[in-house]
Amino acid sequence: SNSRHRRTIEKVCKRIAVSFLAMAVVLLLIVLYFQIREAKESAVLAYIRQEKEQLAKAAEKVDEIGTEDSVEILDQYAILYSMYPEVVGWIKVDGTNIDYPVMQDPTGQDYYLSHNFEGKEDAKGAPFVDTETTVEPLDQNVVIYGHNIKSGAPFGDLDLYLDQEFYRNHPNIIFDTLYETGKYRIVAV
Repeated sequence: SNSRHRRTIEKVCKRIAVSFLAMAVVLLLIVLYFQIREAKESAVLAYIRQEKEQLAKAAEKVDEIGTEDSVEILDQYAILYSMYPEVVGWIKVDGTNIDYPVMQDPTGQDYYLSHNFEGKEDAKGAPFVDTETTVEPLDQNVVIYGHNIKSGAPFGDLDLYLDQEFYRNHPNIIFDTLYETGKYRIVAV
C-alpha cells in the first residue's frame, strides 16, 4: 500500500513537472513571437529611415527646377508615401528614440492609437495628426498625437525635456511634411 501510494505520488509529480515544462515551452514561444514581430517592425522602420536619409542627401545634390504653382512630394518621402499613403510627414528629435513617420487617418477615427504605421495592430500605435490638419499648406498649429508607454515608444522620451540640460543640448524638433522640411524650436515644456 505504501509503495503504491509512493508510485501514485511520483506519477502525479511527473505529470506536474511535464505540465510546467509544457507551459514554459509555450510561454517561450509566445515571447519569441512578440520579439520577432518587434524586430521586424524595427527593421522596416530602420530601412525606411535609411532610404529617407539617402534620398534627402541625393536631393540636396540635385538642382531643383520646378514651378511655384506645383507642389511636389519631397524626394526623400516619395517611396514612403507610395508604400503608406496615409503618411503625412516625419518627426525626429535628436537625443531621443523619436524618429517616426507621422500618419493621418482620413476616416477621422483614432486608428493610429492602436495600429502602427504599417496598419498592423500595435498597442504602441503610431504618431498621427487628426483629420482636420492640413500639411499643404501647413496649418499654423499642428498637434501630433502618440502614446507615452513604459518602453518609451513612441513619445516617452519627451520626458527627457524635464531636465533643463537636456533641453539646452536638444532645443529643436524636426517635423517634415511630405512637401517641406521643418525645424521647430521648443518654447515650453
